[in-house]
Order: sequence, then structure tokens, then C-alpha cells
Amino acid sequence: LAEQIEWTCRNIAYNLDFVPDDKLNWKVSETADSPLGIANHVARSIAGGLSNLRTGNWEIDGEPISSRDEIKEHIVKLGCEYAAELRKLPDSAFEGLKETPFGPMPNALIISIPIYDAIHHHGQIAFLQTTWGDGEDHFFNAGSF
Repeated sequence: LAEQIEWTCRNIAYNLDFVPDDKLNWKVSETADSPLGIANHVARSIAGGLSNLRTGNWEIDGEPISSRDEIKEHIVKLGCEYAAELRKLPDSAFEGLKETPFGPMPNALIISIPIYDAIHHHGQIAFLQTTWGDGEDHFFNAGSF
């Protein structure tokens, strides 16, 4: 899981470099999110997961980031922090259930949500790139970090 969140966050940051400047805040519809909005959502999800790992509560604060470079840096930082927290967890942290607003959920699922969420939203950014005619796969070289 730690490696997945690190790679996914680095790959989101890498993919944002292939979003044209005029498309960074572009939305397919008024109710959709832009690539920058998607990146901010990922950051908030990971921040909430970090809060949960550190305090047991899912708390998110902070304002959206409006700069491509800042959101890239922020996502990578959060992903590395999440990975570091995951590496500290004992196996027992993944056992059992926790009460949530959605009912009881397995701890393993709760811990994994920011990772699944980041992977899912990475796909949204990649899909948007294809709608602009970018047919290349932009995968971050995992061997370079």
C-alpha cells in the first residue's frame, strides 16, 4: 500500500505536466471537476486519511491550491507522509471494524481509501488528457524515486 500511494501521487504530479495550461481549470460540464480540482480532491482525501491514521478522526482543512506546481508538490508530500505512516502500522491496525458515518467498515478498507481514491482520480486526469488528443501513456518511472 505504501508503494502504491507513493507511485500514484508521483504519477498524478507527473501527469499534471501534460495538462495544457488552458485546460488546468477546464471542466467538461459545470458539475464536473477540472484537473486542478481533481488534484485538490486527491490531496484532501490523503490529508483526511493521514488525520485518521494519526488521530483516529477523519479531519480535512485548508484551502484549495490554485497553482500546478504547488499542488504537485503537495500531493507528492502527502503521499510520502501517508506511506511513512503506513509503514509504521502494526499488522493489527488492519484488523477489525470501525464505526463510520456510513456504518461499520473494516479498518483495512478505511486505511486503503485514500489509495483507491488517488488511483481512481489519476484515471480521471488520464482520461481527460485523451479527450484533448493526447494518446500517450504518461507513467512516472518508478525507478527514478
